[in-house]
Amino acid sequence: MGLAFEAINPDIFPVALKLFKSGMDRFHVAGKIFKQFGKKWDVPENELHTAMIDLSITEAESCVKSMETIDIIDNRFDWLKLSKMQIGKYAEYYAKMEFTLYGFEVFTTEVDDRGIDFIIKDKHKNFLEIQVKSIRNSNYVLLPKEKFDITNKNLYLVLLIFNQNKIPDMFLIPANTWEIPNSLFVNREYNKPEQKSKPEWGLNISGKTMEILNEYKFANRIKELL
Repeated sequence: MGLAFEAINPDIFPVALKLFKSGMDRFHVAGKIFKQFGKKWDVPENELHTAMIDLSITEAESCVKSMETIDIIDNRFDWLKLSKMQIGKYAEYYAKMEFTLYGFEVFTTEVDDRGIDFIIKDKHKNFLEIQVKSIRNSNYVLLPKEKFDITNKNLYLVLLIFNQNKIPDMFLIPANTWEIPNSLFVNREYNKPEQKSKPEWGLNISGKTMEILNEYKFANRIKELL
């Protein structure tokens, strides 16, 4: 099955995000957004732009709700009280928000059968595929080879590490980094007869390998894409 991506607008998303954070409901946020951007984007005559604005508002609302899940818990980042699914969803929204605030156009989808969580477009109109992974009580990240093609120069891994009572640490790693495995970026074939697991790439995170991982901190690596 193919992927049908829709765009989140980098101008509209942060404005909607700020309005939702102020406590405004969706009806009034939509009113303000359409008033501010409607003429520019030829709304409602242009149905594609109208849908883009609506999606940007929806993603901003979902992002704020995800954040509120954290804020409600004693106003601390108490990640232990969230399920694995909640952590994963929060990580994806967090990544989308960061790319959008850096000026990237974000394309999202409801269908994911290739391991791609979303696509971004930079100011030079380059499209990059993003896979998001998150860890909380683990030191290993598994990437099935069938869904993570390291020969794809446009594929990136965004990794979020959730340490208790802290904002998540975020990393941006090109897929081709695994072409030269090391103590952090590992290659596991599982090609022995008694091994049943499928081949995988992995991240083996420890105190010793954190020095390597820190070279891929999001705030530093994102500059290479701007």
